[in-house]
Order: sequence, then C-alpha cells, then structure tokens
Amino acid sequence: MSTTQSLCYAQAYRKKKAGEITEKEYFYHLFQHVSRTGIEHKGDERVHFNLEKVDPLGYSINCMIVNMMEPVDDPNPFEEVFDAYRNGTVSDIKTKLANLKPSYEPKVRKLLALLSLQERNAPVLKWLLDDGIETYEAGFEDEARRVQKGKDPETWKLLHESNFKTSVPWKQPKTRGSHPLA
Repeated sequence: MSTTQSLCYAQAYRKKKAGEITEKEYFYHLFQHVSRTGIEHKGDERVHFNLEKVDPLGYSINCMIVNMMEPVDDPNPFEEVFDAYRNGTVSDIKTKLANLKPSYEPKVRKLLALLSLQERNAPVLKWLLDDGIETYEAGFEDEARRVQKGKDPETWKLLHESNFKTSVPWKQPKTRGSHPLA
C-alpha cells in the first residue's frame, strides 16, 4: 500500500472510525511508525496515553513500537499478520507470524489476542491462549472484564477456562468516558 503521507496514531484511528480509511490502511499507517523509512510525526517517540481508552489496540501498537522495538526496513510483515487475521485462517496467521523477527512474534501475538478478544473471535483467541501468552496487557485485561456470559458465552467460557482466569484477578473494567478522539 502506498500513500503520500503516513497518518499519526490518532489520525488513523479517527479516519478508520469515520470510514475514511479501511482497517488495512489503518494498520499500514500504524506500522509505518516502526519503519526506518516511515514519515515521522511530532511525538512519535512517546507513548500516546490519550489512545488508551478510545483505541486500545492502537495504544498497544504504539506502546510496543515506542518501548520494545528497533526500527525495521519493511513493516509489511506486521501488516500481513493482521491481514491474515482478517482474511485467513489460524494456519495463515501462524505462517505470517513466522515471517517476523522472533523477538517481535510474542508482542504481535499479544496484539492479536487483544483484537480477537475485542471482536469476540473465540477460535483465534483460543489458539492464542492455548499456545501461551506470558503476560497480559492492561487493554486485554480490561476488555476481558467486559465479556458478558449472556452476550458472549463462547468467549466468556474460553476466558474462564483458560490460564488467563487464574493469572489475573477479576475486577470491574475501567470506565471508558468521553474523549476528544472518540
């Protein structure tokens, strides 16, 4: 995907929410922040806490890039993982994850776990939880607390039968209030 200017995290979120860009374009813009050749925006070197409540996935990608990653020559493998999530099978996701640098794979798996939980995609979430995630991000924990037994029985059961249940105390989710980006 080519574009004349990469969007910052908040811009990409707002444009995706408004339907002005696709999910694929959203991931393109977010992962340009890890590219050596990506366009830099003011503040790219810091965590954007304002995203945490309105775009937990974008916030988690921002944190991963700022806190844990070296710039890469080609961000396409990251985008391809999320394309496989949207358009492929668990096997396709595994194949795309294998194309990442080994130190990046567990980080991207956490992002996939958050996305699959947000979307209540139980088959992908089950695979990720069964395969093991060492720690859970705050966004994942918060979203897990939002799962309702009556509304999302498959996801609720999966969470309560997984290792996640025993590793994180169940408490009330954070209130998601009104925010300028919302």
